[in-house]
Amino acid sequence: GALPALLFLLARDEATTRSWARAAANYSEAVKLARDTSQTNELAVSLAALAWLESRTGQEAECRAHAAEALSLCRGRDLHWAETWALFALGELELAMGAPDASATHLRELDVGGEALEVFWIAARMSAVLMVSSAMR
Repeated sequence: GALPALLFLLARDEATTRSWARAAANYSEAVKLARDTSQTNELAVSLAALAWLESRTGQEAECRAHAAEALSLCRGRDLHWAETWALFALGELELAMGAPDASATHLRELDVGGEALEVFWIAARMSAVLMVSSAMR
């Protein structure tokens, strides 16, 4: 059904406007429902978004696990949006953890044949800012 996608949208709104805690709860519920109903695309996107939020809240182990699962679901399925988001989460996490070289490695992966960067030019610009920050550290 549509519930995982709706929970994802609600979580995204909460993550950018009101409450990271509520966003995490809704992303987690979207992941659970998508998994239970075998909605692979929704699962990948929700895992990647949850990893992004976890990178911002310092939840290293959770971020890595969720990003890794999202990436395994994305590769070979043309889910470039979720793949880009998961890589961006790992890049931000590494930068926050004081590992600028590792951050730059993940951010360079965003150029998957140029296709993701064309579709997600905002992510590309954001990764450029992070790469400069990484280089300066």
